Amino acid sequence: MKRIVTVFALTLAAAACSGEDTPADAGPQYELPQILPDVAPLCLNYDLIRVGDVRSIPVQLENKGRQQLVIESVEVEGDTRGFFTKNGPDLTVVETYEKALVQLNYQPTAAGWDYAELVVKSNAENYPTLRISVLGRAAPEGDVDGGVENWDAGPKPPEATEDGGETCRDERDQ
Repeated sequence: MKRIVTVFALTLAAAACSGEDTPADAGPQYELPQILPDVAPLCLNYDLIRVGDVRSIPVQLENKGRQQLVIESVEVEGDTRGFFTKNGPDLTVVETYEKALVQLNYQPTAAGWDYAELVVKSNAENYPTLRISVLGRAAPEGDVDGGVENWDAGPKPPEATEDGGETCRDERDQ
């Protein structure tokens, strides 16, 4: 019996030290809170949104850490034309692998480009201040020569660049 216990203990020790990767479902790998949005950047220019339409987009903020994620504030910043609003978050204390939901609304009243940032302040180790770029393109109401899908809103706002690259590139940017 003593020999069986010794063999079992050695087998366990060998398995524990085998150097194999930990399975992905073994639990969070970070002790401190980690915020992970399901979208970044948020590109509304891919959809046809006309003046007067309302588009609501859910933004999920997941905690990938072991400790609670505490969301202190969520604000829309840099919205020069005032067409973006938000509701939420639905949770301000987010447990491991749970998600808080923020509803971002885009309701343009004039045609053209719109840029803003959804700014989330929290106790997250990775992004205490998380900035999600949001770019929208509102097409005019009614008929447009060449079709509204091909309507040219002009150059994107200068705020829509990140480190020299553009946020939300599409096939017209090639």
